[in-house]
Amino acid sequence: MESTCTSSSDEEEKDQIQNQEHQTRARQRRPALRVKKAVLNPRRESEGDQPVSDRFNYELSSRDLSPVEQVREYFCEYKDEMVEDLERIYQEMSSKMVDLADVATKNLSSSAFVQGSRSIVHRTAVAAEKSAKTASEVPAKIITAVKGWKLHPFEKLPNWMRDNEFLTLGHRPELNSFTECFKSVFRIHTETGNIWTHFIGFIAFVVLTVLFYYKPLCEYCNADIDISEKLIFLYFFVSAILCLGLSTLFHTVTCHSEHVSKIFSKLDYVGIALLTVGSFVPWIYYGFYCQLTPKIVYLTIISLLGIGTIITTMMDRFNKPEFRQLRATLFVCLGLFGLFPTVHLILRSGWEMALVEGEVYKLLLMAGLYISGAVLYGLRIPERFLPGKFDLWFQSHQIFHVLVIAAALVHYHGMTNMAVHRLKMAGECDIIEEAQAIQIE
Repeated sequence: MESTCTSSSDEEEKDQIQNQEHQTRARQRRPALRVKKAVLNPRRESEGDQPVSDRFNYELSSRDLSPVEQVREYFCEYKDEMVEDLERIYQEMSSKMVDLADVATKNLSSSAFVQGSRSIVHRTAVAAEKSAKTASEVPAKIITAVKGWKLHPFEKLPNWMRDNEFLTLGHRPELNSFTECFKSVFRIHTETGNIWTHFIGFIAFVVLTVLFYYKPLCEYCNADIDISEKLIFLYFFVSAILCLGLSTLFHTVTCHSEHVSKIFSKLDYVGIALLTVGSFVPWIYYGFYCQLTPKIVYLTIISLLGIGTIITTMMDRFNKPEFRQLRATLFVCLGLFGLFPTVHLILRSGWEMALVEGEVYKLLLMAGLYISGAVLYGLRIPERFLPGKFDLWFQSHQIFHVLVIAAALVHYHGMTNMAVHRLKMAGECDIIEEAQAIQIE
């Protein structure tokens, strides 16, 4: 009896000791959490126990802000604290759930019920960990969506975006979003003029192509040119549309990321090479309308040069800013190839006939516009002489774009005149061949 009383008193003492230890640990745990919270959020401790939302409303009480602006200011001001809190919650939940899973694995037996319980604990731990991780990522996403982006000066751009040091302000930052890139089309920045100059040109040439194949080429002629000869103009139209379209896309998404910028920069240069080659095809076809051999030789050479230029432009090294002048020189040389068939045409037909058959003066005007634009682009004129004055408008690249469109329109007008001349001179090739045969005899 005495031993029984002794054992019961011992058990009561043990229970009391355990309760005291449990209460002691609980009291110790609460201050620790407050200390941790103060460490994670020093601004809250310095500003008192007033809730963040109350302080925020108090600070903005004298401001006339819209609800969207208030939310934006709130997230911008306290984003670091929100992220820290959610990261802490994520870490604590992850560690506790892992501990629960370990305890369940050690203590439970291998029965079917125990296996099911272990599976439930494991799935609960995994789900809680994923939920906490997702919650920790939410503030950053909200901040990005609400805050938007601001224009950057040249010196704050990453190295891969530093293309023109004479444009000092108004640059888009790295956006990493195609949606934001296309939205930026309607904002004012250093690329706005580049985007819209070639986009308007793109629309113009799409309309011009439709009208060319819908309306007769010569309204006062007895007949229209054959459809097979009209198809020769497709080389020019397709190349012009691709060039202007790819240029528009490049200037739109060049701020997405370094990888995307490199890809579309290469496509931009491919478009320029295609336009150069596509411009020569109809001109050589109609300029040497009755001479098959020169026609084939010149078309082959310009095609090979165009392919070589495209291959070169697809190299990563060629896309670096230090090779800007080399890029301009390469495309100028590709365009200067036109001197060879032009001189050939003048020597064969004489200056006066070359003006009619080859529209040489329009060809020279087109070449002058292209070369002038390339020189201005390569030398960064006029912003080189007045840095910061042409950040948004009238910079060299925008002038280059306008001159490219003007040159393409001049060339189109010249080629249509050449086609109309051949339409009026139907059967001329037979007369020329007979005259050459008589000379040979």
